Order: sequence, then C-alpha cells, then structure tokens
Amino acid sequence: MEEQQNNSSSRLKVVIAVLAILLLGSLVCIFKMTSDAKAVQTVLTKTVSEKESVIKNLQELKTTYDTAIAENTSMSEELIKERDKVSSLIEEVKKSKGDVASMSKYKTQFLKLQGDMKVLITENDGLKKQNTKLTTQRDSTVVVLGESKKTNEVLLGQNDELSKQNEELTEDKSITREEIREAARKYLNPNERLVLYYLPGKGKAAVK
Repeated sequence: MEEQQNNSSSRLKVVIAVLAILLLGSLVCIFKMTSDAKAVQTVLTKTVSEKESVIKNLQELKTTYDTAIAENTSMSEELIKERDKVSSLIEEVKKSKGDVASMSKYKTQFLKLQGDMKVLITENDGLKKQNTKLTTQRDSTVVVLGESKKTNEVLLGQNDELSKQNEELTEDKSITREEIREAARKYLNPNERLVLYYLPGKGKAAVK
C-alpha cells in the first residue's frame, strides 16, 4: 500500500515537471514571438517612414520646379520635362510596397533628380538676372531715345525758323535800287519836312 502511494507521488511529480517544462517552453515561445512581432513592426514602421520621407522630398522638389516654371523663362520647357519626371516617380513610390530594396532605389533616383534640379535652377536664376539687366538697359535706352527725340524736335523747329529768316533776307536782297528811289520819291516829300534848329545857351529850340 505504501509502495503504491510512493509510485503515485512519483508519477505526480513527473507530470508536474513535464507541465512546468511545457509552460516554460510556451513562455519562451511567446516571448520570442512577441520580440519577432516587435521587430517586424519596427521594420514596417521604419519602411513606411522612409517611404513617406521619399514622397515628401519628391513633392518639395516638384514644388520648386512649379515655382521656377511660373516665372516663364526661356528654360520653362526643360523645367517642365524634369518636373514631369518627378511627378511620375512620386506615383511610382506611392504604389510601391515600400521594401528596403525599393526605397534604396527611389532614394538614389531622388538624389539624381535633386542634382539635376540644382543645375537647372542655377541656370534659370542666371537667365533671370540677365533678363533683369537687359530690361534695365532697354528702359534706359528708351529714356535716352525720348530725350534725343525732343532735342531733334527743338533743332527742327530752330532750323525751320532759320529757313524762314533766310527766305525773308533773300526777299530783302531782291529789292532793286530803282524800287528804293521810287519809295523815297513817294514818301520823302521836301515840302513835308520839318527843320529843327537848336541854339546853344538859350534853352529853347526854334522851329522853321
């Protein structure tokens, strides 16, 4: 009887030990699965964050192109082509799974587009400065031409006046001596003359 009780106790201890081992194994598995899940979540969060970051950077790039295109310089057509490339890449990134390999590829493409943009924007700024300088020079030229026009108008007026005076002088020179004598005989009549005598010291003039 006592032996049976000992056997039962031994079996119970074995069962308890097995259950303890199973419980410990379960806890280890649960801990590992939880750790793996956290690691996967971390990777997914990081991947999503990288994807959003790439999209944000590309959208900023597109905004820069939109601003440059709105200035309507001679490079507008080339800027539009580059902006369209950025827009296409944005849509491609949005549709991607966001895995590490894809994000690495998109980052490389973004850096290339960014480098191209810096070159084009620098050239565009240079053209804007040249246009501003040319506009200033043109305005200055217009002012100078306006002043020259006024000066020419004054000179033309003076030239016309001189021409009229020359014509009058020419007409005066065309009068002959006979015409002068005829006018003298007509208007200088001896009977209509006045002779005035002034006598010094007496303070009065005598008229004859």
